[in-house]
Amino acid sequence: MFVVLITCFVSGAFVMFLVDSAKALYTTTEQAEISNNMRQLIGEMESVGRSSKVCYVYTSFNPTNRASAANRLPVGSSGDFVLFVTTVPDASLGGSSLNQDDITQLVGYFRMPDATGNGPVYKFTKTFSPAVSTSTNTPEALISSLSYTGAYPKVAQYVKGESSGCMFYYYQTSTVMIKANIIQGSPKQVTNALNLTIAPRG
Repeated sequence: MFVVLITCFVSGAFVMFLVDSAKALYTTTEQAEISNNMRQLIGEMESVGRSSKVCYVYTSFNPTNRASAANRLPVGSSGDFVLFVTTVPDASLGGSSLNQDDITQLVGYFRMPDATGNGPVYKFTKTFSPAVSTSTNTPEALISSLSYTGAYPKVAQYVKGESSGCMFYYYQTSTVMIKANIIQGSPKQVTNALNLTIAPRG
């Protein structure tokens, strides 16, 4: 009986060791995957930011929250949709401000929160050739046909916004801060904080 008791004790300890090892491996694997995804997302968004002229933040990707320039959030506000605008000077107008430029590309990133307030992040890109004049077109009008039901590539699996519950913080004129926790794994979840500042200068 004593031998059986010792055997059970050793077996139990071995099982606990295996369980702890499996948990540690799971966490390490998921953390590595998150880190890899974050590097890709950061690299991509920095590239988009560098090539764009200006960016705007909106409360959400809901059409009613991005219907016109009046929906652009002021500095110090947070939202779940950021739009990067790439322009070239309009030779016919000879100006250099956005109001006298032609839009060549629009790139947007938006988060779709679920009932828990967390959700995936999607991206869309609209390219214009020839470029369209901002004297007759606003960025909001050019994306008015887009909706949540569109087929967009997912750039983050599950994200918790850390700026008043949102992902994007309009830090200063045309500068956006991404403040979020990237979440991965089910049912056990692993998180990693994402803090990034992007200032368009294209």
